[in-house]
Amino acid sequence: MFVLGAGVGLCMQTLNLAAQNAAPAKDMGVSTSSATFFRQMGGTLGVAVFLSILFSTVGNKIVTAITSSFHNPAFVAALHNPALANDPVNGPIIHQLTTGQGVGGALTDASFVSKINPVLGEPFKAGFTNSIDLVFLVAAAVGVLAFLVALFIKEIPLRSQSGMQSMMEGAEAAGGHEEIGGPDIAPIAEVVSANGIAPNGKHALEEDFSTMQLPV
Repeated sequence: MFVLGAGVGLCMQTLNLAAQNAAPAKDMGVSTSSATFFRQMGGTLGVAVFLSILFSTVGNKIVTAITSSFHNPAFVAALHNPALANDPVNGPIIHQLTTGQGVGGALTDASFVSKINPVLGEPFKAGFTNSIDLVFLVAAAVGVLAFLVALFIKEIPLRSQSGMQSMMEGAEAAGGHEEIGGPDIAPIAEVVSANGIAPNGKHALEEDFSTMQLPV
């Protein structure tokens, strides 16, 4: 669990950076949101798939563990212990095990495992443990597959400029004065300067600024 968590945690920001770097600077928001969207979708789908694997196999795993436990003298002795059979906590479990009623109750509420006799609860714990092991093995296989796919991703050198700088340079290369996200304000700046408004924003107009005719 530690290795899996560390691997996923260390990859998240790296994958975000790769997605941002692969798209044009103007599409950085789209690339980031797309990466986040598909990561959330993958996480939701992964939880559903892994839980399906767990609960579709745990029943058979518990039955196998119980069958093996009948060769354990301590387990057999616990089944035939009158004190445990008359106990309100252990009695129902012993009745199920001795009459072959199945382990369906263990799948709906496994809290009884922490209350019953440890010897009787051992097969249930072993069944859940074996199923969870299978889930992690499948997750490891998916991780190996993802690693192999990542080897074929084309390497794109990281930008040496921020997204804003790239967009500004692109606008300048186009030969315009267009500001990022706004209209062309160069003619407005020329009119403002010609009418006596200093660059620092202090008004030097003698006439009403509201009547100034600005080019459209």
